[in-house]
Amino acid sequence: MNAEVRIEQRCPYVGLQPFEEADRAFFFGRERDQRVIIANLLSSPLTILYGSSGVGKSSVLMAGVVPQLHRERPRTPVVVFRNWVDRDFQLALTRACIETVWAMQVDQPRPAETLPLEEVLRACAEAAHGTILVIFDQFEEYFLYHAKDSEAAGAFEAQFARAVNREDVDVGFLVALRDDSLSRLDRFQERIHNLLSNRLRLNHLEPEAAGDAIRKPLEVWNALQAVGVPPVGIDDELVDELLRQVRIGQVSAGRPGGSGGLRHDEGCIEAPFLQLVMVRLWEEERAQGSDRLRRETLDRLKGADEIVRTHLDVAMARLDATSQAVCASFFDRLVTPSGSKIACGAADLISWAGDLAPHVPAVLQSLSDARNRILRTVSVPDNPEVMRYEIYHDVLAPAILDWRQRFEADRQREEALRVAREKAARREEEAQIARERAARRALHRWLVGLGMMSCVAGAGWLYASWEGMRSAANEKAAQSISNAPIDPGSALSLALEAVEATVPSWMSVARAARLHLTPTAAAEDALRQAIQASRLVWTLPVSGRALSDVAFSPDGGRLLTAGQDQTARVWDIRSGRPAEPVVTFAHDAWVRRGRFLPDGERVITVSGGLAYLWSLAQPTAPLRSFEHGGNIYSAFDTSADGRRLATAGDGAQKARVIRIWDVDADVPEPLLTLDAEGAWIMGLAFSPDGCCVATAAVERGKAERSAIALWGLERRREILSLPLEEPSDAIAFAPDGSALVTASRDGWLRVWEPAGKGFDVLLREAAGGTHRGEVLAWNGRTLAGHGDRIRNVEVSADGALIASAGGDGTARVWSRHTGENLLTLTGHLSYVEAARFSPDGRHVATASRDGTVKFWNIEGHANTVTSIAFSPDGRTLATGSSDRTARIWDFADGTPRLRHTLRGHADQVHRVAFDPSGARLATAGLDNQLRLWDVASGEAVTLPSVPPEHRHKDQLRGVAFSPDGRLLASAGADGHARLYPLAGEGSPVSVLHGGATIQVSGVAFHPGGERWATSGFDGKLKLWDLSGTDLGTVGLPDDERKLGIRIAGLAFSPDGEYVAAVVQRRVRVWPVAAFKEPEVHPPVRLPLIEGARHCAALAYSPDGRWLAVGCSDAGVRLFEMPAGTLVKTITVHKNEVRGVAFSPDGTLLATASNDKTFHVSPLAFEAVYEAARRLQKATAAER
Repeated sequence: MNAEVRIEQRCPYVGLQPFEEADRAFFFGRERDQRVIIANLLSSPLTILYGSSGVGKSSVLMAGVVPQLHRERPRTPVVVFRNWVDRDFQLALTRACIETVWAMQVDQPRPAETLPLEEVLRACAEAAHGTILVIFDQFEEYFLYHAKDSEAAGAFEAQFARAVNREDVDVGFLVALRDDSLSRLDRFQERIHNLLSNRLRLNHLEPEAAGDAIRKPLEVWNALQAVGVPPVGIDDELVDELLRQVRIGQVSAGRPGGSGGLRHDEGCIEAPFLQLVMVRLWEEERAQGSDRLRRETLDRLKGADEIVRTHLDVAMARLDATSQAVCASFFDRLVTPSGSKIACGAADLISWAGDLAPHVPAVLQSLSDARNRILRTVSVPDNPEVMRYEIYHDVLAPAILDWRQRFEADRQREEALRVAREKAARREEEAQIARERAARRALHRWLVGLGMMSCVAGAGWLYASWEGMRSAANEKAAQSISNAPIDPGSALSLALEAVEATVPSWMSVARAARLHLTPTAAAEDALRQAIQASRLVWTLPVSGRALSDVAFSPDGGRLLTAGQDQTARVWDIRSGRPAEPVVTFAHDAWVRRGRFLPDGERVITVSGGLAYLWSLAQPTAPLRSFEHGGNIYSAFDTSADGRRLATAGDGAQKARVIRIWDVDADVPEPLLTLDAEGAWIMGLAFSPDGCCVATAAVERGKAERSAIALWGLERRREILSLPLEEPSDAIAFAPDGSALVTASRDGWLRVWEPAGKGFDVLLREAAGGTHRGEVLAWNGRTLAGHGDRIRNVEVSADGALIASAGGDGTARVWSRHTGENLLTLTGHLSYVEAARFSPDGRHVATASRDGTVKFWNIEGHANTVTSIAFSPDGRTLATGSSDRTARIWDFADGTPRLRHTLRGHADQVHRVAFDPSGARLATAGLDNQLRLWDVASGEAVTLPSVPPEHRHKDQLRGVAFSPDGRLLASAGADGHARLYPLAGEGSPVSVLHGGATIQVSGVAFHPGGERWATSGFDGKLKLWDLSGTDLGTVGLPDDERKLGIRIAGLAFSPDGEYVAAVVQRRVRVWPVAAFKEPEVHPPVRLPLIEGARHCAALAYSPDGRWLAVGCSDAGVRLFEMPAGTLVKTITVHKNEVRGVAFSPDGTLLATASNDKTFHVSPLAFEAVYEAARRLQKATAAER
């Protein structure tokens, strides 16, 4: 496309798309860079051009370097190749080289396309009678689409190396790639010596150059217009404001509030964002008939940040709901975990869209048109029928992921609301008969008391009013259920309102329940789910002003808070939410940070430009102070042993230093001062061994500096930097030193782990001067989820978890090793400034600018909770999980508190069981192993030796103790069930349930202790005596077997009269006598369970009145026995219920779920309501 055609269609600016050669007339600001690049390209066989995403590498090459070479060296062939997505890219590359040279009318025969690259290039250079220049653009995509393959002689790595190294091949290569992919060039390190000796870094635009990029395209535009067309002008004030607003870190696509970079007089410019803003301003002015670009238009559009941030949202808003759903189906496939764009075929995008597939082509066309420019097509050479799509620019990657996350959250919320309403309607229908009966009884009492004539009219009114209240309650319940995953606090309030909506104002909820004025089933579910969703234990209102930090004492029994009210306070939390602080430290300015020292009796605080050392025993005045010389803000840390203090900060340029202090020395001078070279450091952390400090900067000081640096205290200088330019506020080491975590103003966390060695090893090498300075490869992860800048980050003591505090009002808990966002802690009303782990890792405390500290329980499994059991005294719980652990929980006070984590299984812990004394726990795993544990100590107990023939050869599916605790039974997928004597008496007993191919799904002892039963995937239950003799079989009736025969589990009634089994959605109950006479005693068929695909767990209450059945729709059905009447459905979880258990006194029901949680709550509604009220009171922001 020529320049004139583009002028007529668009404007002098290109937006997010890179400049192409056709745009050369409008490309300005890179003239010096062009000359340097060309000089290196012509003089060196290999030049590496690198820079951050969005710096403009493709633009300077295509619109600057290539056109200049064509003008100045018209006989020099220039090949630009960037089609790395194609599997056959090598053929496309050789073909491009040949076509470029032979387009110049050379007189030699063409070489074969199948020759090695170096031979093709040698022939091309000979035909051109000179050097051939080859530019590999966007080379980071080569690593994205192609695995390392350097062993074969025909591999690209080998061919490229030979082409560079051979002296008889007259070629100059330029490889352009993102700086975060520079380390990946080590693939070529062994074959190309001095691979990185000729490196050029392309920096962002300087303000003067950016001014040219704004003004000069307008001059070209005006010169090309027809005579009489008024020229387009621009206000100098607009140019100055743009150069101020579009600086590094000032704007970001898709993040509320921008990346939060700091505004200052000097700094570089984000070129793609500048172009995007200019296009928007141009379109706005031209739409209004204006021939001038004005400052007031920028103001009306709410500034550059708003234009950039909403670019994607504006484009997506043009799509209808169906098209947006199409986008959500594949947007995440277009961005790699590291934030790079990746091309996908149209066929793949269609397949990922599922039922929406017919809409994909139209959506792709819309997103690729000139108006939107969200996607662009990537053609496949020699196969024009195959089309791939990629996002227009890497800078859109965060916006793409952010939009999809918001869309999915909205969709899930709407779906939850729809499901909640449907469930509410279904529950109402299920309970209609019971309500009508209750209403008739109530009406009968009213009619008798008030008289027949007066009540006839009133009864209708009362009934209608009652139904209206229940309808309103169901609506509030639906809202509560949809809010629970994102705002448990409001969900709890809504659920309580739903419950109270059906209670007369003059009556208590408990009184109403006794009079059968019960809440709707949906309201009760909402209340249970709101309690389950809340990780919040209590809220501590500290001050009417902002809080900026919170810290735990080493023993976890106290909290230190710091805030804008110029105080730091210590609170005793050993008995729960404290009423008053035990110590208050007064300051003269905002207290920004605070930390306990390891002795637990002293604290260090930061206020203004000073750090203070305090004693809890003498809080009236600090023991000593440390004067940094400028505001420290959050740039402070203490070494692990508490002997050293590090400070950094802003203020006068002289204060942009790092100072290291001896905490115990009376000398007011620092031990060491390091020049930060103009960097404004906001985050600082000692390495675990104290040899170094890591810093995170919001201003880098120099364009070539990284935002993240590591400093050796012995060498007194910077020893290492990480490839990150994003302004960053916080930094933390893993406790073992193996990784570094950074928190940036783009809302992303990054976990840095060097490839091939631990971070601690790398640091020791760098600190000791033995690090060779080679370019490092990083096995990093990017954790995206926050909607605004991250203000604080911390790694748990075991190194497994990361806590982050965000400007979006949330704190989040992440898995450090997988990057999964495990928990999102919501409820604060303003920025969360700090999130800290308790020393035992079981809780997180958060401090917010809303003036409160919130105390959160984060205990739990990392994967599906498969099973749950109460100890015989009800004071202990056990859970098993797909995370390969079982856990023992102290339940003495009614709240589960982790006591032991049991590790040893190599696969899912499928079932758990306590022995009758409660002293031992048995676990059965999918690793074929049966294990025994001491409950008090959490230590493994050795099982008696088991001969090989009595060991399971496949997954274990069930485990149970005999009533006297002398035997342990197990069920396996190998078709066998086995009995193991635990007292060393006798030999193991093995029985074959139904053949080696029939899995045994469950095992249970008869309450009498002399018999035991097994269930299997053959649709049968078998009864055995303790010697393994078959005592009989019961099975599903013939008319049911075609509906499914895989029995998931079984349970004996407490009186030993019945045995129940569940298969798919059916529950069947046989008299135990049926094992002898199955034809005489057919099973009782409980009502078919509607709404679930299958059910897999069941348990009798201790009194035998209730049978609880857990199902795939997240509900637990309560059947009243022995009649088998469905009385209630309790829905607490968000996914399938895998385990159910009653407390020994029958008042509590415990459930385990695929949603990675377990739940314990009272069966009686009144007790649930009281628990909700206590939780609301404890978590309220007011005292």
